[in-house]
Parts: sequence; C-alpha cells; structure tokens
Amino acid sequence: MRAERRLAEPLVAPRVGRIGVIVNEQAGGVRRRPGLAARLERIVGDAGFVVSTHTVGEVACAARRAAVEEVDTVGICGGDGTNVHTLSAIASAIRDRPWPRITLLAGGTVNAAAHNLAAGGDAERQLGRLLSSDEPRVRRSPLLRVNDRVGFIFGTHFIARVLDAYYAGRTGPLGAAFLASRIVGSAVARTAFARSLMAPEAVSLTVDGRDFGTLAITGLMACVVAAPAVGMRATHRAGEDGGFHLAATTAPPGTVAREVGRLWAGLKVRALEVDEVAYRATLAFPRGTRYAIDGDLFDGDLIELSATAPVDVLLPERR
Repeated sequence: MRAERRLAEPLVAPRVGRIGVIVNEQAGGVRRRPGLAARLERIVGDAGFVVSTHTVGEVACAARRAAVEEVDTVGICGGDGTNVHTLSAIASAIRDRPWPRITLLAGGTVNAAAHNLAAGGDAERQLGRLLSSDEPRVRRSPLLRVNDRVGFIFGTHFIARVLDAYYAGRTGPLGAAFLASRIVGSAVARTAFARSLMAPEAVSLTVDGRDFGTLAITGLMACVVAAPAVGMRATHRAGEDGGFHLAATTAPPGTVAREVGRLWAGLKVRALEVDEVAYRATLAFPRGTRYAIDGDLFDGDLIELSATAPVDVLLPERR
C-alpha cells in the first residue's frame, strides 16, 4: 500500500524573468474593474506582455505567443472558467515541452481555484508583489487532464447540476451562499429540488485499473485542489503523491446532508463509495452526461481523467 503523503509546504523559486499575462475581459471580476488590463500592463512594463481576450480563440493565440516567446511565467486573470480554457490552451501550445510557471490573478466572481492557492486578492497588488520578489513562493502541483482539457476541479452529476442552477439564478458570492443553503435545506426536508440535483445516473467507473463496475452515482468529483468550493475541503487529499482526489457517492440527498459538515471540514465521509487519491480514471456514461471543469460546463459520454506531471504554481506574496 502506498504511504499517504501530504502536500509539501511552499518552496521558493527564482525571480520572474519574463511573464505573459492573459486577461479574460468576459470574467465577472474583470468586467467590474474597467481598465484592469491596462493597469496590469503598466505594472508588467518591459518584463513581459499583457493580452486582453474575449474569446476562446483569442486565449489560444495568447497561449501560443507565450510559448513562442518562451516566457517563464504565465499569469491567468479571470475566474474559474478562465482557468480551464487558458490551461488547456497552454497545454496545446507547449505540447511536450516543459510548462511555464503559473500564477492565478483572480478576476472572476467566485475564484474557487484561486482561493485554494491564497490568490483571491487584488490582481494588481498580487502582480506587483510577484514581479518585485527575488524569491517568490511556489507550490508544485499536478493539474487535472479531462480528455483534451486541463484544469483544477472536475465534477459531474450533482456538481454540474448545481452549476446549472447557479448560472440560472443570482451569481456571485451571495448567490452561491443562497444556493448552498437552499440545497442543504432541501436535502434535509427531502424536497424535489435536492432530489433533482442528486438524481442517480449510471456510470461505468475504472480507477487506476480497478473496475468498480456500473454504479448509480449521485455525485462525483475529482480535484487537484483541496476545496472544490470556497471553504469546502471535500477533496483534502488532492495533490498527494502527484495524484488527484476522487470522491463519488451513490447515497441519496438525505444521507449526504447528514454528513455535510464532515464533507465541508475534509473529514472521512461514510457515504462515499470511492474516496481515494488516483492517477487515472475512466468514466463511461451510456446516455451521456453534463460535467464541469473549473466552473465551465461540457457534455460527453466518455471521460478520461489523469494527473499531469507537477507544475510550478507561484503563490501571492505575504505582506
């Protein structure tokens, strides 16, 4: 049996030499701060470039520029959805070459991945401190490959349905808090809303060569960060031994609701059929499914999950 190893404490890395900052102008936090890209460009100066993007195609062009110019660091300014499209574009641009270092300049509404990396603050201040640091802090972490996309957080069934409900209502931290309380209340009361979110869905699951057969899953997530939602350490073993934390349940809403405190705190949850560090997993859905990567939604019937080689993620300076 593999011994459990926790994530190492952050190390220090060489000073940023040349940086490419990719700004998603469609992200909620960026839209609320007009002129942010121009201010970031002034901070970068001669140390690199800043590109404003509005489409996935423009993100791909910016990633190719970063690869051609061989920047040592890429800054991603946007929300969780920005992360998956930018990381996927970087993976496509560099192919088999080494990854640049990554830093998240939170510019979204919720910024779940960024909060895991203590990067939920002001993007300008973060960037300025990073560029002025002789020894920036760095954490080596795998990323999560989902078919041909790369991100931090994956979820299907319950996770994807919650995101659909979130985007259909009030967005932002208050909207997320309201939805969370509504879900818990519905699960406790056993009303139709929770039942619809956790309606079972058949999936054939294989994890690192182990065949779990076909399960009637009500919720499944896989992450390389500890908290798939801000403050909820449901995947607290993410990154151990270079793997991702995979958790899945077939339990009904009421059973999960009774353990929501343990799920939130990152404690052992008895309702989970699968709860382990993994490196590869295959999910086959006979009727197709809706799934989420870093806050963006996709559809498919066959999903291959794998942990990438560790990537250096630069963390905000503590001042």
